[in-house]
Amino acid sequence: MIAERLDATKVIFGLKGSFPAAIDQLCARSSLANLGDRFSSQKRNEMNQRYSYIGSGVAVPHLRVENLAAPELILGLAPQGLSFNGVNVKVILLLVTPAEQPAQHLQILQRVSSLLPAITGELLEQRDAPRVLQTIARAEQMSALPTYLNLTQEQIAFELETDLSDGLTSAEAHSRLAHYGRNVLQRVRREPWHIKLFRNLFSFFAVLLWIAALLCFVPGVDLPQLGIAILLVILINGLFAFMQEYKSDRALEMLQQLIAQKCRVIRDGKISEIDTAELVPGDIISLEQGNLVPADGRLVEAFEVEVDNSCLTGESSPARRYKSDQPVLVSGKFLWIELPNAVFAGTALLRGRARAVVFGTGMNTEVGKIASLTQDIRTEPSPLQKQLRGTVYAITALASSLGLLLLFLGWLIGGLTFLEAFVFFVGLFVANVPEGLLPTVTLSLAMGVQRMAKRHALVKSLPSVETLGCTTVICCDKTGTLTQNLMMASEIAVDGETIQVSGVGYSPRGEFSHAGQLLSLESISRWTTLRRLLDCAFICNNSKLEQGDTEYHVIGDPTEGALMCLAEKAGIRGTYQRLHLNPFESIRKRMSVLVKPYREHEATLYVKGAPLETLQQCDRIHDGRDVRPLTDVERERVLQKNDEMANRGLRVLGFAYRDGAAVRAGALLCVLLHAAREDLLFRSHALACLSFCFSRHRPAVCIRRNQEVLPA
Repeated sequence: MIAERLDATKVIFGLKGSFPAAIDQLCARSSLANLGDRFSSQKRNEMNQRYSYIGSGVAVPHLRVENLAAPELILGLAPQGLSFNGVNVKVILLLVTPAEQPAQHLQILQRVSSLLPAITGELLEQRDAPRVLQTIARAEQMSALPTYLNLTQEQIAFELETDLSDGLTSAEAHSRLAHYGRNVLQRVRREPWHIKLFRNLFSFFAVLLWIAALLCFVPGVDLPQLGIAILLVILINGLFAFMQEYKSDRALEMLQQLIAQKCRVIRDGKISEIDTAELVPGDIISLEQGNLVPADGRLVEAFEVEVDNSCLTGESSPARRYKSDQPVLVSGKFLWIELPNAVFAGTALLRGRARAVVFGTGMNTEVGKIASLTQDIRTEPSPLQKQLRGTVYAITALASSLGLLLLFLGWLIGGLTFLEAFVFFVGLFVANVPEGLLPTVTLSLAMGVQRMAKRHALVKSLPSVETLGCTTVICCDKTGTLTQNLMMASEIAVDGETIQVSGVGYSPRGEFSHAGQLLSLESISRWTTLRRLLDCAFICNNSKLEQGDTEYHVIGDPTEGALMCLAEKAGIRGTYQRLHLNPFESIRKRMSVLVKPYREHEATLYVKGAPLETLQQCDRIHDGRDVRPLTDVERERVLQKNDEMANRGLRVLGFAYRDGAAVRAGALLCVLLHAAREDLLFRSHALACLSFCFSRHRPAVCIRRNQEVLPA
């Protein structure tokens, strides 16, 4: 990132004198006019001087310039050192970035702030510019060196010129909207509809048919019926292909409209809801569980935040995000989209709540860069188009050569008049043109498009169907990439019995079966342990199921969505008051919820987490209707069942609950839930459950340990 932007002509050795004089000397190497004057105006800004020095004898004076094509870096080395605000500076990197791209400005600033202090001594030992560039390039490839320096929130606010508590003013927001543009993904180029129609009506094969049709109307040929038939074939085929592409474009526009949702933003010290398209860099956005992140931003507040970054990274597992305000180095090899205190447009907040300051909007977001790359791809003919073109060339050459040969033979040798020989030429030419080939190919591809549409696949152009048919190898990098991103309940093991659960996706429609017999809702309600399992799945849950136009979707974590779907299939409903929530933490590996059911006088504690950690909290088992101590034999049986299901590729969770009566008696019910594997090639997730009950014989006195209510 740094070495490729730094030119050898912009490396200066042996800087001496005052710090302002060194800045002027560096600015003289810039391609920008009056850059020294612009930095001179910044010298009076104390905050700018404060954030120019990054430590270890390194200063990075930086400036954002309007209408700058690309960032410019100028490096100066001063072995003797220069005095700057009471410190001795030996390395100066002049950084100038486009004002329209604050995200790029922050990324480069954080990168150089982590890289240069680590190689200051090595840089000062170099005596020529190429070696300096080699040193920087080598350091950028070293995984042991930190990748970014985490800037403080105070500096982020300074760089973005915003207030992290009150946000932007309405006037400033409107001014920035005019400057940065709307927060939408723009289409770099869009072919007009009449060009698309013209291309479908006058492809090379269609031109051949046009020639054949027009020849049918030549005086003396007298084949108007055939000419009209060929013209109808051309028009119907061209209009059909055009309408297919037009419908696809309209569908893509509808998808873009679905992305443009509302968002909550803080302006003038107040929270309001605005269109996502009106967000600008410097805005403070408020995010909650289930929200789509509307723009790239830096977290300024975060409470147990997990995000779904699969659209950017391909990782199916949720990623934890934190608020980090300390100027610490992000050690190890990190991508920009992997920063633990940043969120990016297009991702979803699966858990927690947060506030973030926007630093990238529209095409300057990470998803905008991806959109720009996809639009720069040149369209190439499909294999079918290449084969058809070769076939048409061969047919044209054959029909023309034979027709011309017989034309001259009939006219010069056969005794025919030129008109009679020409009529013979036209008949031979038209006979060799396969009028039915074009509509046959179009209709075949259209049938493929319809079949793919039934599988929710959108095809922009007809030849793309044949291109997919020619694919022989599909390369993927991980299990979670080629899935439907669904989690479904399919099996429950409870009280030594196995229950099968049917259903597809997140639709709360399915049946429970045991030993080949369907279980009614009444039977499920009477099965005590199974009912407790479903209660755990329903209450120890932060997700929601929402019904769209065609299917259900989850707001929140997919695994919790599968649990909610499982509970609703069993008809689990209820009203309860949530008294306390301890979110899932990677250290505890558990989530706990304390609730008070409707018309109940005592509270119930529900726990969900990793099975081994959950099992360690339990020493009694509820088997059927009996509660008894959990023996080592039964504990081993549970672990063996857990291992057996895990060996089948199942994801495992543990559930436990403890109600008021159990608190007094010292009983704790534990349920183990197993969630499922991800099969490639669009095989859905499955969810299996193993249930068992435990209790810990303790006095009815509770303490708080690790943010969870446990028996004392």
